Amino acid sequence: MFNENNLSFIKERISEIRSALIYSLSNELIKIPTSIISILKIDDGGQLWFFIKRPPEMMLDTEKKFPARLQFYRKGKPYYLNVDGCAGIDENTDLIHQFTDDLGGESSLVALQNMMLVKLKITKVEYHEQKQLTPNRSILQNILQKIYDAFTKPSYQYRPLEITTELA
Repeated sequence: MFNENNLSFIKERISEIRSALIYSLSNELIKIPTSIISILKIDDGGQLWFFIKRPPEMMLDTEKKFPARLQFYRKGKPYYLNVDGCAGIDENTDLIHQFTDDLGGESSLVALQNMMLVKLKITKVEYHEQKQLTPNRSILQNILQKIYDAFTKPSYQYRPLEITTELA
């Protein structure tokens, strides 16, 4: 699916941004609500691991696998990513404890009750890089642009004329 160079590039970019919006693209009755997630791990198989909030309704086994989209964006970064894939809820308590060991004992119990561990198998990645707009102008062009702006932009002291008509 991915060659090693592409996967390492994608892993690097996702690790720099770290958080994303998740959208469930499923048509099921109970859908995962759109929420902000934080990536815990990116493995060598192209799977992203993260926690999402458990919905209040009980989910059927068919609803535990769903298509999803992650949108990675961070202000100040000159790029953003859209990652599509098949997400699945993993209820393996050993795996959940593995991800929550750094948080402590109580956090692990809270994670088991209120959160669900999700792994998303990447199927499609859209990488968009925003180019910096740096016009290549000479000094003369910059001076002429400033003069043009001074004459054509409205003054802040400008006030429209108000005309009132009075009947005699």
